[in-house]
Amino acid sequence: MITSLNVNKFGGIKNNGYGDEWHQEYIDAIVTFIENQYLTNNDCIILHEVNMNKVPYQYFISKLPNNIKINLPSNIKNKKPKGCTVALTTLDSNWKQKHSIDDGINYYNKTIQLQNTETDLTVLGVHMPSSKISTDDYGKKLWDNLIEFSNTNQKFLIIGDFNAYKEGNENYEVFKSLSKNYELDAWIQSGNDKDTRTFIGNTRIDYALTNTPYQSIHITDYLIDEGVTDHEAIMIQY
Repeated sequence: MITSLNVNKFGGIKNNGYGDEWHQEYIDAIVTFIENQYLTNNDCIILHEVNMNKVPYQYFISKLPNNIKINLPSNIKNKKPKGCTVALTTLDSNWKQKHSIDDGINYYNKTIQLQNTETDLTVLGVHMPSSKISTDDYGKKLWDNLIEFSNTNQKFLIIGDFNAYKEGNENYEVFKSLSKNYELDAWIQSGNDKDTRTFIGNTRIDYALTNTPYQSIHITDYLIDEGVTDHEAIMIQY
């Protein structure tokens, strides 16, 4: 199972820009969610907006099961982001971290890339900026890199928070092109409702785009209502 979840810097469902609002109860609930996945060496969990402030981050890693490894963005040691995208795998995992698509640009902490040495599947976890492409050069570069990645011949899954949902919106139009007009959108291709909520704003902004067969896909329906985070998790089984 490959899972993606935006944890809102451990701040529950409230707007939490700099990660100043965080609570142990939300971290505990997220750790419980992680434990309930019972990760094997072919599973991984992509978490977005992990609070990198010292106290909440140290508390988070202290609560994780002993067999879990945190894969951090490759440039994380050189930067000090308030929240970033990470990947959780088992210590004996078949996943190998690779340089991601945002190396060398300002959104260094927004993506993470891994390849499974057994299945040859490449997973790219992404948290795309919400700013308009026309007004954000760095965001445009990230989208351009993402499209370039999707045009390769490798087996891939692009999964995460795309911050794109509204018809006519610049980012959404680029997303539609990226998904080949939903052809790669696993949720839609499985016959599910296009407007299924993944964000507190009653919108679907979390997606799983894949060019290879999979068994099933699932979106949770309780994390927002229980106040754990402002997103639901998206989970895909190969």
